[in-house]
Amino acid sequence: MKLRKIITVLLATVTLTTVSGLLTSQPEMVQAKQTKIKIKKTKNGFTANFNFPQSWRGKWYSYTNQKLKSMEIHSKGLNTPWTGEYVKLVTPTKVKGTNKYIWQMGHKWNQKHYPVIKKVSRVSTKTLNKQKWIIMSPIDEKSLKMGYAFALETRQLDGTNQEIMFEANPITGQIYEQFFRSPELAQKYSEYRFNDLNYLSYDVN
Repeated sequence: MKLRKIITVLLATVTLTTVSGLLTSQPEMVQAKQTKIKIKKTKNGFTANFNFPQSWRGKWYSYTNQKLKSMEIHSKGLNTPWTGEYVKLVTPTKVKGTNKYIWQMGHKWNQKHYPVIKKVSRVSTKTLNKQKWIIMSPIDEKSLKMGYAFALETRQLDGTNQEIMFEANPITGQIYEQFFRSPELAQKYSEYRFNDLNYLSYDVN
């Protein structure tokens, strides 16, 4: 009789230990499911989660081919120096309901969504010639070769520190444009070339 009681107690202890172990491990299993990485998808294939650094924002000027150009950088986009139109910089995602990025969608889809696509530009970063660049490129192109690379540096000109925005080829990093904080500076230093930087071989000015 005593032996039967001992066996019963032992069995009960083992059962409780097993159940307790399962209950303890269960939250970990749930947590694992919660942290599972999912591919983000949005209706139009992009999300506006990019912000320009504060130091980049404001007006910039360039003087090329005897012509003054301006560019204004805002928190999430810029008025381009080419057309003056505002373009928002966005990060590509997969298009909702598909497993494709915009550049993988067909002509019919792109044509339908063109009114939205034309107002945004894909943003990415890349290190070229040991310098980090922010690149804006067409959202419907996988390659960056049709894009524009920008980098901001503080450089000394005539003994004074000046902020300069460099524009370069997004593949080679060769600089072909320099923007300054005022029209006067842009015109004065339009042909200035820094010896340690890689410029295009031809003179854009």
